[in-house]
Amino acid sequence: MKKTTIVGLILGTAMCLTGCGQSAIETDTLSISREGGAAYTIISDFSDPAYDLNELMDMAKEEVQDYGTGVQITGATVEEGVLNFAYAFDSLSDYAEFMDTSCFYGTVAQALKEGFKSDTKLLSAKKGSTVTIGDEVLKKYQLFVWNEDVAVRCDGNVLYYSENLSLIGKTDVQPAGESSGPYYVVYK
Repeated sequence: MKKTTIVGLILGTAMCLTGCGQSAIETDTLSISREGGAAYTIISDFSDPAYDLNELMDMAKEEVQDYGTGVQITGATVEEGVLNFAYAFDSLSDYAEFMDTSCFYGTVAQALKEGFKSDTKLLSAKKGSTVTIGDEVLKKYQLFVWNEDVAVRCDGNVLYYSENLSLIGKTDVQPAGESSGPYYVVYK
């Protein structure tokens, strides 16, 4: 079975468990690190008796081996019919390639140099007011941009986030309702 099929199976059933008001620990979450690494946890309904954790692990291990270096499986458990499956990535580039997606990680200044729109509106995590990504005060902070319907846990406090996200605590954001990416989070 191809990687996209396995990930699709896991992600497809995970949509049943993701919803408004749930904490990031209860939904698919990408945790990003300033050192460039990432951890991706998939939470999925695994209550169907036809599902087999050993079979899933074998398929996932094969995909990781086919990918090569840069990704590891760090855990897989099923409790009360819920799968918690975790990957660790050496870099966000490995994450993007393995998951067949794109993302950006760097400073706001780097993003602007790479052509991100300076008029993208962001909400303040503290005040609820809006700023644009081109505001001079933001340029020194970290920026992560992604497209997938996953929560993101930053390794610093969220300062600003795009209007299509919900803030969950000091370090976590998740897509709001039926929104779609790209999603932006600025943090320190």
